[in-house]
Amino acid sequence: MITTSLTSNQPPQTLARNGTTPLIRLTDAHRRDIFALIMRQGAIQTALAVTIDLLFSLAAGRVLARILYQVSPSDPFALVISGALLAAAAMLACFFPARRATHVEPLKALRTE
Repeated sequence: MITTSLTSNQPPQTLARNGTTPLIRLTDAHRRDIFALIMRQGAIQTALAVTIDLLFSLAAGRVLARILYQVSPSDPFALVISGALLAAAAMLACFFPARRATHVEPLKALRTE
């Protein structure tokens, strides 16, 4: 559920930058700079989301400790794997729109605005 919310939140935010991406490109920014900017913002959001997710899962694990069977509420392997999967899904969801944003022609995008 959290992976779905992370991956559905990344592309609209990247697409919202399409209005500013042509302006950045017109100032002689390279495509790799724009790609790095968008991916860095996605990585910051992802790190924040994974941190909050891990805190909530630790809290929920303590509450649900009676229901869990032979698994500790703070199983480090499960927490690390779930955090890594969430981070990978979120960064993948940010990668494709960021790549698409680097291929926007600046003048064509400004005309459509």
